[in-house]
Amino acid sequence: METARRRVRREPLNYISTCLFGCADMFGMLSLALPYWLTSSSDATMHIGLLRSCVEVIGRSQVCYTPDPVQPEWILTFLFIVIGIIGLTIAAIANITSFFKSPYEAQTVARFAGLIAIIFFNLAQIVFPSAFGQPQIGGSAFQLPDNFKIGSCYVLFCISHWLTVISELCAAKICRPRWQF
Repeated sequence: METARRRVRREPLNYISTCLFGCADMFGMLSLALPYWLTSSSDATMHIGLLRSCVEVIGRSQVCYTPDPVQPEWILTFLFIVIGIIGLTIAAIANITSFFKSPYEAQTVARFAGLIAIIFFNLAQIVFPSAFGQPQIGGSAFQLPDNFKIGSCYVLFCISHWLTVISELCAAKICRPRWQF
C-alpha cells in the first residue's frame, strides 16, 4: 500500500489535476460574484448578471439593482453553477487528501465530483441563453441582439468549465493501471 501511495504522490498529473480543480473553482466563484455576464454599449452602459444588473451613465456613478422579476432560467443557471462549484470544491479537497491517505479512494471521489461539476456546468450553459428574450435584453431565446455582447463573467465561467474538463481528464488518467495505454 505504501508503494501505491508513493506512486500517486509522485504522479505529476495528480498535482496538475489538483491545481486545475482549484483554479476552475476560483473562476466559477468569481463569475458568480460579478454582474458582467452580458454588456451593452450605448450612452448608458448596462451590465447584466444572473441575479443583479448595473447601469452606468457617462458622468455618473454606477447603479446596481435586482431586476423585477428575476428570470427563472437565470435562477436555474445560478443554482446549476453553485452545484458545479460545490462539486469542484469536493474534487479539489479529495485530490489534496489523496496526497496523505487512501489515494485511490480519494481519487475516485475527485473523479466523481468533477463529473458532477461538468454535468451541471453543461446544464448551466444550455439554460443561460434561453432567457435572452427578456424585456431588459430584447432578443429572443438563444439569440443575443446586436446591442449586447458577452461579458467577462461568462468568459470566466467558460474557462472554469474547460478547466474542469481538463482536470477531470487528468484525474482519470491517474487512476488507470500503468500497463494500459
